[in-house]
Amino acid sequence: MNFIDASACDALLNLIKELQNQGIAFARARDEVRERMRLSGIETVIGSTNFCERVTDGVRAWQQKERQAPVKELKEPAAAGRFDRQR
Repeated sequence: MNFIDASACDALLNLIKELQNQGIAFARARDEVRERMRLSGIETVIGSTNFCERVTDGVRAWQQKERQAPVKELKEPAAAGRFDRQR
């Protein structure tokens, strides 16, 4: 990432808050961009450890978190959405 302005930081922060439970990381953010992200609160929200120097580092960190995450159980679909034929 080469440049980010204040309005982009605001939009990005809103998107991050919506998607935060899915895991977010940034790679190759230049010093100026990283500083603006820090000042806008983005770094605080996603954590400084989620800024990676290389894309491969970010992918590996995400893969490691995924392996450590608890397995979610699949739930049956709600009965309200099912239609049964009556005879």
